Amino acid sequence: TSNLAAYARFTYQNISTKEGTFAGDFYNAPAKQDQNNAAIDAFGLKYNNAGYSYVIGSQAMTLGGGIAYDNGFIGKHTLPYAVNVSKKVGAVNLNAIAAKTNYQDGKEDDKFYVLQGTTAVSDKSTVGAMLAQVNYGEASIVANHLTTDNVTLFSVYGTRQLSDRTSLSAEYLKSSVSYASQGFQANVTRKLDDKNKLTTGIYYIQDQANIFDANYNDMTGTPNNNTKGTL
Repeated sequence: TSNLAAYARFTYQNISTKEGTFAGDFYNAPAKQDQNNAAIDAFGLKYNNAGYSYVIGSQAMTLGGGIAYDNGFIGKHTLPYAVNVSKKVGAVNLNAIAAKTNYQDGKEDDKFYVLQGTTAVSDKSTVGAMLAQVNYGEASIVANHLTTDNVTLFSVYGTRQLSDRTSLSAEYLKSSVSYASQGFQANVTRKLDDKNKLTTGIYYIQDQANIFDANYNDMTGTPNNNTKGTL
């Protein structure tokens, strides 16, 4: 209808491994046969009414500037089930999320609750802030050697248009964990044409400055584990 839609996403991944390749050496055992993974990993409903936008179902999302969670993974158990509500209040685009992971049967799901918002401070600059509360299940605690099942994360982020084709983005994140709990990244993106762009950046992401996942260690593709570097 005019304000209701259904969505779904199908993904397919083939991991080809041979004995003696990196995959086998890394696990200190011969690599096994090829792995083929196919799944409908996102599905649900989108509804718009009275200025509110709702997305309900299994879905990809980005929290803040992506340090905490950028949903770069694919597959049956990668995306969370979530109620995702957005609305513009004055000059601020607000987004509230209540979500839980979709782990395999027998694994206790993690739950997270998020409030984030962005606003334009000029015709060339936007700023935003994110607050997230994460409640880990036993699977993530054991898999990632976590010392607490409740973590709060806060980040500030923004973008600046430097020219018609060049933009700067940055984010700083802090978690409530008492050690290794900060993250920073800054990227410059150059638009080459309507279809192509180049990005370079710097980052320093500590080990606890993201949301963990029982299957993939982290819910972000942003380098962490107390690393710094350029991209």
